[in-house]
Amino acid sequence: MLNGIDISHHNFNMWNPQDLNSLDFVIMKATEGVRFKDNKMPIYMNILKKDSLYGFYHFARPDLGNDPEDEAEHFVSYIRKYISDRSILALDVEAAALNAPNLDSWCATWAQIVDIETGILPMIYTSAAET
Repeated sequence: MLNGIDISHHNFNMWNPQDLNSLDFVIMKATEGVRFKDNKMPIYMNILKKDSLYGFYHFARPDLGNDPEDEAEHFVSYIRKYISDRSILALDVEAAALNAPNLDSWCATWAQIVDIETGILPMIYTSAAET
């Protein structure tokens, strides 16, 4: 079993930097929608050891009428200089996004674009419960 977390600006002060390096992996929030960039992500990158297994996630906002192509390009443009062949990429689908029309095809399109742009097929994670 691997021990890891997803982390963002919301829980920035909850983690001692050394704690992050004791985990098997860290997945950092990179972007949300078409404009938001998590400004704590580069700080987390500087904390992690060079051999750490890390990745990035994008918080999906199809509920705002955003195109998956635009959200994927926004995500890739922010993470491109940080990714490696060991990076984990993910789409986080929660809350109001779970009720967006055509959600399956929206997520599939987003994932396909990220795969084409990075060579890494992203995972999609969600929860059955709405917040």
